[in-house]
Parts: sequence; structure tokens; C-alpha cells
Amino acid sequence: MWMDHRAAKEADFINTTSHSVLKYVGGKIFLEMELPKILWLKKNLPKNFHTTKQFLDLGDFLRWRATSCLKRSICCLACKWNYVHTQNGGQGHWDGSYLEELGLESSMEKFGSEISFPGPSSEQISSIAAQELGLSEETIIGFSLIDAHSGVLGMIGCELKKESPYIGVGRLCLISGTSNCHMALSKKSIEVKGVWGPFYGVILNGLHLNEGGQSAAGKLLDYVVRMHPGYSILLREKGTHGYVMSR
Repeated sequence: MWMDHRAAKEADFINTTSHSVLKYVGGKIFLEMELPKILWLKKNLPKNFHTTKQFLDLGDFLRWRATSCLKRSICCLACKWNYVHTQNGGQGHWDGSYLEELGLESSMEKFGSEISFPGPSSEQISSIAAQELGLSEETIIGFSLIDAHSGVLGMIGCELKKESPYIGVGRLCLISGTSNCHMALSKKSIEVKGVWGPFYGVILNGLHLNEGGQSAAGKLLDYVVRMHPGYSILLREKGTHGYVMSR
């Protein structure tokens, strides 16, 4: 779960390494990312850690569930797993020295070795998944994206034109939900201190992504609303459902 905060000590430990990989997450890894959580699992539930055959991000798990394909999305791996994928780095790679410092080098094969990139997909839905979901067995399963990143693709995708395939470049997308994500696409690789990225090709081939924002946006909004003097009146008049609908 993204909001699972048990891995605070593990995140602190990773940050003490000051490894060069961390520059892609603004210089400091976040406790809600995957590697701190896997370290927590190794420390607190070692049997579960060692018997786990594959560690998958949610998007990759859903695609595996639908197709039996274990390819990992570059979007999930680069943005949440510290997988290195830059324009000059070709197809990308796991940094062995980084995983060795974390004591996770022996688990690298469980993180994924086959990577998928944005573009046409040839992964067909399995007969079992088609039956469970009520879909045609001819259904093609596409490239998996993190929720906020798919929101960016949706925002710029509606404006794509043949004569200007990257019309979204130079514009900022604000994706709101549990967190507020400020997402910017660029043709250039731009490093910004404290900002995640640049992640190459994670939403559209040929473009770099930088992202930042507030991870506690949803909870912060709840706090602000509940602190308002009129909140008790709203509860009396509308009840809890009225509050949820009103926001």
C-alpha cells in the first residue's frame, strides 16, 4: 500500500548510503517507495521475504494477473523502484552496487528482468482472466502506468496531433487524489534538487518526466475541512455522506 509508513527506518538507512541512484528521487528516497518496504519485509518477516517468488508493483501485478506475463513496466520500476533508465542508458538497468549496499543484490531477479516500454502491446488477455472479467479473449493488455502518470497521458493524449505529437511538452499537469502530483514532461533531461526524475520514456517515448508534490494532500484536505468552524454544522445538517459529497 502506498500509504504504508512502516519502513521509515529502512528509508533512513537507504538515504545514509548517499548512492548516486538517489539523485533520481530528489536526493532522498521516500518511505512509501518499494525498496524501503522490501527491506522492512526482509527484516521483520524474513520467511515471507525469502519464500516470495516475485515482487511486483500493483500495475505489473494486474497485468501479470491478466496475461501471466512477468514483464515489468518501466514506469513503475523507474519511478518507484530506483531502476535506472536514462536517455543515455539504453534499455535501463538495476544498479548492482546500490542493491549490494542495501543487501538486496541476491533478490534482483525477483524485481524483474524483462522490461516493457510505452507503445503498442502484444500481450493478449488469458482465457481465465477474460472469463473472470467478462471480456473477449481477443483483448490486448496495454502498458501499465502508475495512476498519476496515466492521468498525465490522459490529459495530453486528448490533444495529440499528427503535426505536433508532443503538444503537452512545456505544460504542467496537476493530478490530485490521495497526493497532489505536479508532473512535467520535457524533451531534455533536467535534474532538479528535491524533485523526482528525470525519468526517461516512462509515459511517452522520447520524453523525460519530472514530478513533485504533496504526498499527504487527501489527509491534509480532511484536516482543513474538519478544523473549519462550520464543520460541526455540516455534520448535523448533512451527516458524513453530505461531507464526502460536498468536497
